[in-house]
Amino acid sequence: MLYFLLLLLIAFAFLLMHILVKRYGFDRVEYSLQFSENEVTEGDTVTLIETVCSRKALPLPWLKVEMTTDAALEFAQMQSAVSGSARFISSFFSLRPYHRIQRHWQVRCTKRGVFAVSHVILVISDLFGTIEQSMALPDVSATLTVLPKAVDFSFTAGDPRSLIGDTQLRRSLMPDRMAMGGLRPYADGDPVRDICHSASARSIEPMVYRFCDTTQPTVTILLNMATKEYDRDLVTDAAALEKEIKLCAALLLQLRDLRIPVRLCANTRMDGQLLDTPAASGDAHIHHLLQLLAAVPDTIDERFINLVSRVCHRDPTALLWAVTAHIDDALLRLADDEPRLQIITVRHLHNTACRANLHSAADVFSTE
Repeated sequence: MLYFLLLLLIAFAFLLMHILVKRYGFDRVEYSLQFSENEVTEGDTVTLIETVCSRKALPLPWLKVEMTTDAALEFAQMQSAVSGSARFISSFFSLRPYHRIQRHWQVRCTKRGVFAVSHVILVISDLFGTIEQSMALPDVSATLTVLPKAVDFSFTAGDPRSLIGDTQLRRSLMPDRMAMGGLRPYADGDPVRDICHSASARSIEPMVYRFCDTTQPTVTILLNMATKEYDRDLVTDAAALEKEIKLCAALLLQLRDLRIPVRLCANTRMDGQLLDTPAASGDAHIHHLLQLLAAVPDTIDERFINLVSRVCHRDPTALLWAVTAHIDDALLRLADDEPRLQIITVRHLHNTACRANLHSAADVFSTE
């Protein structure tokens, strides 16, 4: 009789747990994801904080969480599986009544980009595994920006002093009164303060200072998304593109240290517009450009030669640094005609005539 009552009690508990989990399993269960940092650099390790909390008296003996993210974020191998470019992570919990659990995942960022841990699904079951229910949490996600890692590359084409100071122009609306280019005879309307008295005393007519028209030198970095001759809409050599982006990051940091205004252009679209930023300097501007490089897609929306030609005509005084993996004859001809254009390739140069404005950064990547 005692064994019968014990079996009856177990059966009653089993039925009660089955009904309670089925009806109230997801009630008052809270789940959240958060990275310890919003932004890191390629190669860094960041912590993903996973928090689950039960605010009810019903225990949850078996709770499974399934998450999806990019394969570039490396989790513990025993708890994740990779399929193509996606990584699937499973996490298991056992919650007592009014219990809160926080789990910390060490995540290594192997590639630049903007990544999200999302598509969270909660799966619950009773103590005996006779029932299984799932619920999607579309509003739960954690986003991480991974900035590109700059390679050890320093570029000083021509005379490095050309990047410092002002550049003279042929004509400007407002001449630079700090840059004097000689003397000229006085003309009606010239300010009296511009008269050079010593030169006027030696001449038979009044002489005034002649001021030059100047502008601050700027650098435009041109990123070529086409990695091969036949690239049209999508990048076919992803590894070469990543090298280009790392090289652009190195150039941006070099110009930041020199306090040279820089702009970034690429033959791809971001937010519906071709990537083309204004020229500026400072830490905030360079950081913004690095964020753009982190989010650059693998699409091609314009021929690179068209982009370079347009920028050459638009910015007649800017120095142009073209970062590319593929060099065609049209780009070489433009470089021959435009001395401001410097071509930097991430591949070795083969069967190409020696040119002063053609450079290779392939050796930098061979030592990585």
